[in-house]
Amino acid sequence: MPERERKIVGWAALSPVSSRSAYAGVAEVSVYVSEQNRGTGVGKLLLSSLVSTSESAGIWTLQAMIFVENKASIALHSSCGFRTVGTRERIGSLPAKGETLYSWNAVATSLETNLRSVRDTAASF
Repeated sequence: MPERERKIVGWAALSPVSSRSAYAGVAEVSVYVSEQNRGTGVGKLLLSSLVSTSESAGIWTLQAMIFVENKASIALHSSCGFRTVGTRERIGSLPAKGETLYSWNAVATSLETNLRSVRDTAASF
């Protein structure tokens, strides 16, 4: 986890999408950055690290569920080689708003193709 002044400023995780063996190479990515550290490159460092880690763990597809309104997260995932493959209605909600929202499902287009640029990005930090 990245730290600034001994404070955690973000975290990232890979989670299995299913317990079925057919989906063993598919994982969901989660990336969270503290509000005051957004836009500083922390999210890109975290997501780039997950992409690199996933390859060595035998993961062939990464996916992310992103609320349509979360433009920053959509831009972040796009910059790391993800693309939108569809939308899912009424799949989640934000309690603060009290309404059900749409979400995007993004999958890495080609981990091998994108790893070079991701590694270059991670090396710059």
